[in-house]
Amino acid sequence: MTAVYVAECECGFKKSVSTGGTRANFETVNNFPFYCESCGLVKVNTRNKTIECPKCSSMRVFQYGEYPASLPWDEEHFSSGIQAFSYKAPRDGNLCPACKKYSLVFSGPTAIFD
Repeated sequence: MTAVYVAECECGFKKSVSTGGTRANFETVNNFPFYCESCGLVKVNTRNKTIECPKCSSMRVFQYGEYPASLPWDEEHFSSGIQAFSYKAPRDGNLCPACKKYSLVFSGPTAIFD
């Protein structure tokens, strides 16, 4: 199942991001938001053999939900965030690619596809 979320920061940054895959491709596609040092917030297919930025192919990408892309949180905080299979990130306390503060918030899902 693909879920679409909105990543938004108080600095004005706003971007839609999708997670997961569909019923037809879930074995080969599991998208999840990552922070690329060059490109910012990107959607990475975690089913690929290598985890790299889909835009610039950099391997300097960090999963939202793990430091340094997100502040460390307890398990309860993660339960209110986003998840795709075993990948998860908290709702807030995420690194904004624009202002570089931990003020990025994931809200939604705004849409779900199967």
